[in-house]
Amino acid sequence: MLNKAAKEKLIDSLGKKSDITTNFFKTLTENNRLNETSRIISAYKSLMEAQRGIVSVVVTSAQSLNGKDLKQIKDTLTKGGLIKDFKEVNVINKTNPSILGGMVVEFGDYTIDMSVSGRLAKLEKLLTDSISV
Repeated sequence: MLNKAAKEKLIDSLGKKSDITTNFFKTLTENNRLNETSRIISAYKSLMEAQRGIVSVVVTSAQSLNGKDLKQIKDTLTKGGLIKDFKEVNVINKTNPSILGGMVVEFGDYTIDMSVSGRLAKLEKLLTDSISV
């Protein structure tokens, strides 16, 4: 593990960068937050996308979806009024075989679970709740 002086020396040796970037990384180093860099960059990216009117939609499916399917999902969300006030919609496809089938759509604070595993979990809860009554 590097000490503070070694981290600052490393930051100074990174080459051409703006004073703001240098000060940012030095501040992170001084506060022992350099390990949080990726989370900070991700949060900044989200803020900039919101400012520019861009929304990212994450579609998780059991298998990778093709471009036609992703475009259909994008069209459904924009024309159906689920996503309003945005100039651009970025659809990101992630795969998770554990959902068995269907998909989970996430954007902003919303999650639409249309997966087989989600439906099975709801059925199981319904059955266990009705049995315990």
